[in-house]
Amino acid sequence: MGKIRHGVTLFLLVLCQLSYGQNADNHEGSEHSKQTGIYEIIISGIYAFDLETDNGAYGSELHFTYWFNHVWGAGLAYTTLFEEDNNNVHSIVMLASYNPTSWLTINSGPSFTLPNEHEDLLVSGFFEAEFNYRLNTWFHFGPLIGVLIGKKKELNVGFQVGFEF
Repeated sequence: MGKIRHGVTLFLLVLCQLSYGQNADNHEGSEHSKQTGIYEIIISGIYAFDLETDNGAYGSELHFTYWFNHVWGAGLAYTTLFEEDNNNVHSIVMLASYNPTSWLTINSGPSFTLPNEHEDLLVSGFFEAEFNYRLNTWFHFGPLIGVLIGKKKELNVGFQVGFEF
């Protein structure tokens, strides 16, 4: 299990270094990047893997982001995980979003897992990288990887589809 944690940590650090090393080159010249006030909705299917118990659950995410200048944005995310014992876990995340390049979005912020009959309210840190394959200026899709760090430690992987308007 330790090798998975180290591998995920190393992957995220390398990903951040690569993305911050780019100086937003893909945003400078495009007409789309000059727009302000862009809304985005992302629908994701995910698999959340608990790094401490080795349990996993399938789920769905819905992100709503307001992009101030198509490099920086803020929004909310809602996640539902479907656990085996028919106990759904619901979370709300306050997102800060950053587009260092046109093919990568980094989301982070506090996550609030809502209380249910098994757990109290949990507050965690959320960090996610979305890889975007853009077919045009308003539609993208691709894989995602993220972590939830707090009382619970989860690795999330999945696939997202996004629409900008």
